[in-house]
Amino acid sequence: MYGPCQCRSCGPGPWRGSAGEMDHVDDVGPHGRAVLAGDMAWPEPSDGLARRPDRRHRGRADLPRLPGRHQDARLWVVASEPCSFPSAGRADRGDDAFSQGQYLRGRRTVGPLSGQALARPHPQTDKARPGRQEHPPSLHAIAATFTDEREHMKTYCVRKAAGPVALDGGWDSAVWHRADTAPVAHCVGGDFEHQPVTQARVLYDDEALQVAFRVEDRYVRAVAETWHDKVCRDSCVELFFTPGADTSVGYFNFEINCSGVMLAHFQPAPGETIRQMPLELCETIDIWSSMPHQVEPELREPTTWHVAYRLPLDILGHFLTITPPKTGVRWKANFYKCADKTSHPHWLSWAPIDTPGPNFHRPDSFGALLFE
Repeated sequence: MYGPCQCRSCGPGPWRGSAGEMDHVDDVGPHGRAVLAGDMAWPEPSDGLARRPDRRHRGRADLPRLPGRHQDARLWVVASEPCSFPSAGRADRGDDAFSQGQYLRGRRTVGPLSGQALARPHPQTDKARPGRQEHPPSLHAIAATFTDEREHMKTYCVRKAAGPVALDGGWDSAVWHRADTAPVAHCVGGDFEHQPVTQARVLYDDEALQVAFRVEDRYVRAVAETWHDKVCRDSCVELFFTPGADTSVGYFNFEINCSGVMLAHFQPAPGETIRQMPLELCETIDIWSSMPHQVEPELREPTTWHVAYRLPLDILGHFLTITPPKTGVRWKANFYKCADKTSHPHWLSWAPIDTPGPNFHRPDSFGALLFE
């Protein structure tokens, strides 16, 4: 009845699961509704199951994996008879299990579209009669809705540089005025006495990203001396990003203190070893800072400082396949400000992070970089 989805966020459909095909029913703005039609795979009941009403038959349908831009999925399992759903399944990417609950002729759960939906129908009677086969009702359809993450995800538009970008040209120069400004103002894991006004800007060209930060600060300190030192302990700004839309492949973290000393790591998929960027690649990154190489003792008076760097795109390809920036391409990212070992530590982010304590390594909370 409905053709495959051709929307820009999903690409061509349909997507096939073991229980059928999933197509969009409609696509209005950032909202969509999809239907996976097909029968649940029910096991044939045995005599033992039929004679034990406390044992419930179980059915399963594997949902197809949609592209990674869909969140807040809601799943309905439509049954021909009243059912309970004490277990709604597990996901195949380590996502939280679907929430639990009961409905008579439908079960609504919240969880990822990629995973397994499990359902157990009620026994037909409280007391099964000896020898009677209790056949479960059929689950004849699954419907799922989703909300495109663009509805609630913070987005920073990365503009293409009009010409060469001088890193030391100044925050207020014409070339940097072309860039949008991202405020790094969300407290991460607490509320802090000192919350420096922090702003980030990004431009791009065919060969590199140009990144700049401006910080209106106090209690400024910088003791890290060389590549990959623990610059997060100093007055520091950071950019974490995945050069594409799928954070499961890993992400980069570039951390730089107010003196221009940088740490550059690639954080691969969960369970894999963190990879430090080799020095020969690091040395291709041009860096400028407004502060001296060391700031010790701490500067307690109000101080505004700047850092900027040019990040060649080709060094990213040593770690994973990137989606090259061009009009319409989306990456995932977050900007941060921290100062772990200063007299007034703080942890701030551009895209909000909901954690009980400071933790920047949350790719699930990344915003979007949209290249124009």
